[in-house]
Amino acid sequence: MSISRIHVIPDADRIEETLEVCNEWNALFEYNDFFNPHLLDNKEELRKRISLYQRLNRKPFEDTLHGAFYDTYVDSQDPLIEKIARERMTLSMEIANELEVRGVVFHGNAISGFRLEGYISNWVMKNAEFYHELLNRFPRTNIWVENTFDTTPEALLRLLKEMSGEERFGICFDVAHANIQSIPMNKWIEAFGKHIKHIHINDNDGISDLHNSVGSGTVNWRDFFEQINRIDNDMSMLIEVKSIESQIESLNYLKVNKYI
Repeated sequence: MSISRIHVIPDADRIEETLEVCNEWNALFEYNDFFNPHLLDNKEELRKRISLYQRLNRKPFEDTLHGAFYDTYVDSQDPLIEKIARERMTLSMEIANELEVRGVVFHGNAISGFRLEGYISNWVMKNAEFYHELLNRFPRTNIWVENTFDTTPEALLRLLKEMSGEERFGICFDVAHANIQSIPMNKWIEAFGKHIKHIHINDNDGISDLHNSVGSGTVNWRDFFEQINRIDNDMSMLIEVKSIESQIESLNYLKVNKYI
């Protein structure tokens, strides 16, 4: 089976319950605290949150982390916006390094529907330049870029081409984001193929990104897993839902249907 690791989002306020889920399901963490700008700007609370997780004695290089993504336009024509974006994303990598996680997820943040060649070329060039810089600076950490508002795989495919040769760079394929686009799910998977290193799963109505429990919406999970398991590489998967209860509901759905 291609998917070798299952991740859940830890709830810092219900950490013992999160640990129970991880113990029962042999699941790992994907930290979702550290894209919150209010936490990042509160240095005292940030240190407390990092320390909380460090005291849990997680296995080094097993968990993952979602990096900063609000307005992180490293390709911005405004140098101040570009500077802040780079600082936020670099801080994500520093926190990831401190927690010794295996990889960090960033959003591509290409402007959806803006198909002007000059814009796409600049987006690819600036992002590739920055990701090379981050990978060189943080040699133990993988980076995966997530399809977010993308209506087609085009921009991400061009970024992958620029990043060819970087084994620690790949795609975080978000199933729910693909499910609300007009391009069929199988076409996204075929396009990214072996570059998919990490996966985010939840469910929705095919219209809005709802982050509902897996199996409660319109995603065709049987077709998804049949296709993803044809990809011959090692992938991890986050159940990216809103609560511990929804995590358990999703895990039970995946188990009953023999997807995990």
